Amino acid sequence: MIYLSLFTVAFMVATIIPFGSEAYFITLLSMGEYNNFLLLAAASIGNILGSLFNWFCGFYVNYFIKMPWFPINNKMIDKANTLFKKY
Repeated sequence: MIYLSLFTVAFMVATIIPFGSEAYFITLLSMGEYNNFLLLAAASIGNILGSLFNWFCGFYVNYFIKMPWFPINNKMIDKANTLFKKY
């Protein structure tokens, strides 16, 4: 169960939560009660899948932007691009 929670934290941190999963990972490592390899595997897989999720979201944004339910329109994207180029 602790491995699933580490996986979930790593996945969420790699997607939407601005936090580092390293603190949770190091805490679990320092406790010495869990398999270090399984902790590393759970954190790595969670981060990798979270990154892939972000990539898919970015790749398919052009498809979703045409949907009427999508909360972001072209005007908002142009404004974000202008700010990005400025700074």
